[in-house]
Amino acid sequence: MPEAVTTPRLFLYGYYGFGNVGDDLLLNTVVTSTLRFAPDARFVVRSLCPVEGLHPSAKLEFVALEQIVSDQTLSRVRRLGRYLLDTWKSLAGCTHLVFGGGTLFHARGSSPVNLALIFMLVAMARLRGLEIYALGVGVAPLNGSLPRRLMQGILARAADFAVRDESSFRNCQGLLSKAPLRSTADLVFSLPLPAISRGEVAERKPVVAITLAASDIGNGGEHEHFLQQLAIALELLVKKGWLICFLAFQELDQAGIAVSDTALFKRVQSYTPNLDATLVRMTASSTEISRLFAKIDVVAGMRFHGHVLAAMQGIPFVGFGRDEKLKDLCSHLAMPFLDMGELEAACLAEAVEGGRNLQPDTERVRELARRSADNFSRIGASLS
Repeated sequence: MPEAVTTPRLFLYGYYGFGNVGDDLLLNTVVTSTLRFAPDARFVVRSLCPVEGLHPSAKLEFVALEQIVSDQTLSRVRRLGRYLLDTWKSLAGCTHLVFGGGTLFHARGSSPVNLALIFMLVAMARLRGLEIYALGVGVAPLNGSLPRRLMQGILARAADFAVRDESSFRNCQGLLSKAPLRSTADLVFSLPLPAISRGEVAERKPVVAITLAASDIGNGGEHEHFLQQLAIALELLVKKGWLICFLAFQELDQAGIAVSDTALFKRVQSYTPNLDATLVRMTASSTEISRLFAKIDVVAGMRFHGHVLAAMQGIPFVGFGRDEKLKDLCSHLAMPFLDMGELEAACLAEAVEGGRNLQPDTERVRELARRSADNFSRIGASLS
């Protein structure tokens, strides 16, 4: 029997507290949007570390369950047992289990471990009497029968399963005949941002903001050609009067997990020691984001949410990397995309210069914002 509660209490599951501004924005969107439907709602957040700068009136409890999974001092069996026990305790008194954005559902290399842990979480939540919602999530290709069966079990227990893109929809389609599956958009598109005032752009040098994803390519050791070509492209742009700004979206050194966009930028600069560039550590503050993006003319890079924020502000962007969701976003909003495996310096420099005269498809950006807000329609009805 579910425990009696007087206010909604949501258990939020995502890659929260990993020092990634994109995931912090997802969390902030979930919290802010939920409070519109249930101003007294409380939140239990599965995270590696606490997240700062969220909605000031939100009642948040961070549970460091991810630290258990990362604890190499324990055997795998002990880690699993402790993780499941602490998860069971954390679900006590909750009314909803919410998967809030990000590519949470994946089976890398056909490994079922990630989906198995999520399936066990979902099963425990149902035993506790929680309603289960997935909001604007990504689902990677599921290779192998066991990952697909686990995903079927997750879908069968969900009240609503909203995916952020068509590829995620396709990866779920056909798994379950009556799945509560629907296609929406990334949660960040519904995050309110203050309007920017760009002033007289012609009176200053153009600025290109570069994003890299250490979470995707590590320290770049296996992608030397790509980083060298990027460095040369930046030199070409500087010679043509551009200013370079590096936007670091993720910095993490915790519990044996080290990820640093800044270290990756420094590796790029090592190929061109005289490259003059500004480094900015991104924050999840809407005000700070708008203030920063008001000075940017083109965003170019690997970070999906860097391009989402650019689109929301009407700023052109050039995607490069190997991420399907980034490629799809560029295609949907009529922006250039370059595959990192085939990146050439001259092509990237040309794309940035040409991108300055482009603009993300305004109508499609509005439609993505509407679909993003629709992520909360069904859970909102449950909370109201």
